[in-house]
Amino acid sequence: MLDLIAFKSRTDAQGSCALSLRRAAKMQPVTGFGAPADTEDKMRSPAEIIKAFKTQRGRNV
Repeated sequence: MLDLIAFKSRTDAQGSCALSLRRAAKMQPVTGFGAPADTEDKMRSPAEIIKAFKTQRGRNV
């Protein structure tokens, strides 16, 4: 098990930055991971994509 600690950065009027420990708020768990779901284009075969490309540009199929 990993223990994670959250820090908050704050900047003062002179532009200096410092880290402070955030004890009040817990970190939220990761709810999603990986690539987005496949789109319609990814599910088509290469032959279908080439045919659609040629049709859109008026080429012979």
